[in-house]
Amino acid sequence: MANPPTTPSHTQVPQIIYNLRQPLTPQPHTRRIFSLKAVLDFNLSPEPTTSDIREADEILNALLTSYASAARTTTLPAPGANNSTDFYCANKLILYLRDLAPSEKGRSNIIQQILAYIFHSTSQDGSLAIPPLHEILPRAQIGRFNPTPYLRFLEEFAADVLECFFVPFLAQGGKTSAPPSRASFLTSRSPVSEDHTVETPDRRPQLRTECLTRENGFCVITGCYDHGEYLKLRRAGVTTAPLQVAHIIPHALSKSSEAYEFVWRVLDMFDPGVRGCLEGESIDHPHNAFLLHSELHLYFGQLLWWFEEVPGELNTYTTHTARRFPPTMLQGYLGKRVTFTSCGGINPPDRRLLRLHAACARILDMSGAAEYVEQLQREAEELRQLQVLKQDGSSNLYALFCARGLGVMVR
Repeated sequence: MANPPTTPSHTQVPQIIYNLRQPLTPQPHTRRIFSLKAVLDFNLSPEPTTSDIREADEILNALLTSYASAARTTTLPAPGANNSTDFYCANKLILYLRDLAPSEKGRSNIIQQILAYIFHSTSQDGSLAIPPLHEILPRAQIGRFNPTPYLRFLEEFAADVLECFFVPFLAQGGKTSAPPSRASFLTSRSPVSEDHTVETPDRRPQLRTECLTRENGFCVITGCYDHGEYLKLRRAGVTTAPLQVAHIIPHALSKSSEAYEFVWRVLDMFDPGVRGCLEGESIDHPHNAFLLHSELHLYFGQLLWWFEEVPGELNTYTTHTARRFPPTMLQGYLGKRVTFTSCGGINPPDRRLLRLHAACARILDMSGAAEYVEQLQREAEELRQLQVLKQDGSSNLYALFCARGLGVMVR
């Protein structure tokens, strides 16, 4: 690659940018007119028939196959990758987004909204026309349309899902507690110390108490007893650790933010109606939380491990890890069976939410997108001086996606 051009010191672009496919200069980028927002605002009614969804799925398969044959793959492999199947590719993200949807209704929504995204049209005045499925099907009959011109829209859809959903979801996962003060850090070096988990003011203060009651003060994975409860009860014969309330769907998504609104819309596309389970204070109820060791909480929020249901056994799960997460990090708890129970009138975590968390984690892992997003996040730290990231912590990584070779186009 040619040496980067010299820029004045006050506008110096971070050196890491020059490692991308093309230099990214500090200039405004025009977002393409069409985006995921238009699709998510689109009313999917009338309800399609089963045969319509089957035909739409065949069209999507043809597009994914055509994309794969074009070998449009990024240059970032998964850690330890030995072949091209470990690379991130837009069609793999869309494939797993569809195939791992938690419900048939979610799968149907994804198929419809991807096709609506791909087959949109724009009028002369710039207004957007998003066709319903019954208008798309005659235009895209298998064997009668050329998929090649539409492949870039697959890339754009994948880029939008990464930017509008997975980036903010990962950025907020595992952030329940506040950092300890210097004094508390010094006291925490003793074998048994106070628990310094601090709930933010807008969280339901009783959530921690409810989880402690239901889990009897123990981490559901390690079996460690909570420090704070030990100091109050002096329970003998227990191993203590700093335990935190782990949200299944991040608490931060309850904040009013345009970026988080997109996350909710994607969640509702993926699992229709799930937002209704978590609106308002419901996101801070025990059905969306449980007790975890602080380190495992961070990894859970980053979708590095998840629970998978044991067939035929109610509220029983086994732990699974992402490929990028060394199994040794779970310290012998990989594949552990966990059964959540009710206690004190407090019900177990909602299996629908655990299933949704697992689906998101598996999609990122199997598509290779997790490593890609994490790499983008690391590089985005270098772009803060260029004001690419918004102050609320949400992302505007579109320009960075273009530079990293995702293939999306700025128009």
